[in-house]
Amino acid sequence: MPTDPLSNELPEKYAATTAGLFGADKLDYWHAVVGRNVVDLDCRVANGNVFDASIEGVLLPGLNVWRIDASPHSAVRGASGIARSGSDSLVLNFVMSGRLYAEQDGRRVVLTAGDGALCDAERPYLLDLHESVSIACVKLARGALSSRAVGLQRATAIGFESASTLCPLVFGYLVQLTESGARLTAPACDRAARNFTELLAAMVDEVVAASPLPLSEYRAVALIRVKEFVERHLSDSDFDSAMVATALKLSPRYINQLLEAEGTSLGRY
Repeated sequence: MPTDPLSNELPEKYAATTAGLFGADKLDYWHAVVGRNVVDLDCRVANGNVFDASIEGVLLPGLNVWRIDASPHSAVRGASGIARSGSDSLVLNFVMSGRLYAEQDGRRVVLTAGDGALCDAERPYLLDLHESVSIACVKLARGALSSRAVGLQRATAIGFESASTLCPLVFGYLVQLTESGARLTAPACDRAARNFTELLAAMVDEVVAASPLPLSEYRAVALIRVKEFVERHLSDSDFDSAMVATALKLSPRYINQLLEAEGTSLGRY
């Protein structure tokens, strides 16, 4: 029978399995388990396939770390799941064995052992398991990374292994946490969680930096650079619009187009 009583208060250590259940009860139970611990996902199994899955992990300060083993299925984070549960979570899935397909924001990536990808629960995404897979999964609040990793939408569904030099270090740390995190003392848990969160943020920073800015974000970043430069150099005796354009390598016309959207011009600003 399942080891999870689906209580309102999660223990520091947690485990659940579909073993002992039959038919549709397996999917119903798994939906409740994943929705409570990770995010609300609609799981679907191809006709004729038998579904089995298990989850075990530890709840560290500010983040949850899970090992998930599951047979082939798809997991959809759709509008109904977003409406049913909060969307302020980020989920990072690393493949320990097997192959996982992750899709979000118009991108699709194939993840194999040692690789991982970010999913943002604020928007729809899809996970496809075409074979049995073991996953090391991290769930944390968006605020844990957003102060460091600006532009998170550019980092979703991108393989960490190809976009970040820190991926092997993060993967090794995470696997160790899934295996021994439950044995850590409370002070050690706190230190491990802080250090790991910093490491995750640094890795996602690398992924964002390696991803091209959409045009709208290019304009937003350029506008910020213009304003910051003007505010820093306004008291300079030789300050003029040509100085701004030369220093930022932007044409005066483009700078005025950026400021026009805010109802002003470089001279007036």
